[in-house]
Amino acid sequence: TQNTKYYYKVRTIKSGTPSNYSNIADAATFAYTVMLNLNRDNPAAAPWNNTNRVPQLGDVYQNLNNDEGNNSGISMTLTQNFSGDNTLGMNTGNNSGVYPDNVIVSNWWVDAGTVGKIKFSGLNMAQAYTFVFFGSRNGDGDRTTAYTINGRSVTLNASFNVNNTVQLDDVRPDANGEVEISVSVGSQYAPYGYIASVVLSGYAPKDASG
Repeated sequence: TQNTKYYYKVRTIKSGTPSNYSNIADAATFAYTVMLNLNRDNPAAAPWNNTNRVPQLGDVYQNLNNDEGNNSGISMTLTQNFSGDNTLGMNTGNNSGVYPDNVIVSNWWVDAGTVGKIKFSGLNMAQAYTFVFFGSRNGDGDRTTAYTINGRSVTLNASFNVNNTVQLDDVRPDANGEVEISVSVGSQYAPYGYIASVVLSGYAPKDASG
């Protein structure tokens, strides 16, 4: 069930005799999801939100819709500019990738030595968030990109990518209800880094004992 917390404990039974129960683990289903396509052209259909323009420092994309088509109250601000944008991502031709082709094909990119930053505001400080990142480039070689939040990083090679994503879980907003994401080259051999989309989902955080 959506936006619900579940608790689990297990035990074993041998010859009819049960063991003690394990410690209790908890997990929560998503309350909502916000999907953002970082594009200039090629907007994706709902439930995707589209930037629809060249990345410019200070740009604000307000009132992003969630997966149910409702205003989430979440906004995204470009706090450190990217090197540019392109439509050189992969195109399956039949939307058979992890996301629609119009998401996969459009990317914001950074040169080696450049860091692009985006900040999400209006987040619920009582929730934790999962952030899922995707990038794609119709080209071979090392296109490894690093996505960083609060010193935690994940990396993804965007070369010929249509299916792979990476994510950071249990991200907590700061005292202002904000989370900033840094995008950079993730390998000493990669000349560029890419980000085509960000998908964020809010949920009840794990118990301290979980």
